[in-house]
Amino acid sequence: MRTIRVDDGLRIVLLAPDDGSDLFVFVHVVPHDKTSHADKRQAAVVEWSSSG
Repeated sequence: MRTIRVDDGLRIVLLAPDDGSDLFVFVHVVPHDKTSHADKRQAAVVEWSSSG
């Protein structure tokens, strides 16, 4: 997971790729002081499917 600062009070939490690609998935926005706790509590799995 990665975070991006929006302003002095908020950060965006993103799922970051492990494979070096540039596709990030928006997770949520959290208060800046809770960011370090937010990423430790979250676990996520993204499964891709193709219908083509």
